[in-house]
Amino acid sequence: MLAAVAVAGLAGTAAVVPMTQPRWAAKGATSAAGTTTTTACPATTTDAAFTAVTYGGGVHVRSEPRRDQGILYTIPPGCVVGLTGYCLGERITDSTSQTPDIRWFTLADGGLIASGVVHGNPPAGLEPSRCRGDRPGPAAIALAIAPDATGPGGWRLSATGTHVEIVGFAAYYADDPALPAERRWHQIGMTGTAAPPFDLVWKLDRRSVQPGPTAEIPVAAVACLGGGAPTDVLDVRVARRDGSSTADALPLTADQRLAARRTACLYP
Repeated sequence: MLAAVAVAGLAGTAAVVPMTQPRWAAKGATSAAGTTTTTACPATTTDAAFTAVTYGGGVHVRSEPRRDQGILYTIPPGCVVGLTGYCLGERITDSTSQTPDIRWFTLADGGLIASGVVHGNPPAGLEPSRCRGDRPGPAAIALAIAPDATGPGGWRLSATGTHVEIVGFAAYYADDPALPAERRWHQIGMTGTAAPPFDLVWKLDRRSVQPGPTAEIPVAAVACLGGGAPTDVLDVRVARRDGSSTADALPLTADQRLAARRTACLYP
């Protein structure tokens, strides 16, 4: 069995902890049975940690981070919305990039909007807060690598973990095989499924990726919260030419860990 690297904390900081206690929508906000739509953009509060812009048909505000909760009200498109933090909830497909995202942004009144339906991101290093009905953050991940049984020239990457909803994969190699000293991390892809394992087939169809007879390529699996939102929960294996991988996780320096995390969870 492959060993898992389980490192708690996001963006190189401490483990996920509550930042603020949730505050709920003001009296008079209605549920799905009587949805209220705002006629103007909400005022941006002075304690906003970051902002996001609504688009499309507007954004539904809910009391918990999942779509089966009643809609409190709807913010119209084109609004710059002040946000005090975020918590983790139902995985939503980003409307722009079609990538998965489990972050739900918190409004000043305690209402929640899905990250995937607005333009904007929390500042680097901002930890998730707790909110009613939230989900725990990723705690551990393990990567397995094997030859792709569906065809030649590919490796099947498979990740499992604890409280993992989205996985990004990255590989460490040189763009020019003649310059092996200039290796860097390259994103392979990012995936979110209803249940693990998180699988992705990597076709080694680029000359720069083709390993030589004795070459080995480090491959990382990283638990992501969404595009551009890596955690420090990752596992790195060294893949061999035959598609197998090392039994033990590959240790990385702090700088390499940061580069692997950021690359694996890149926003398209």
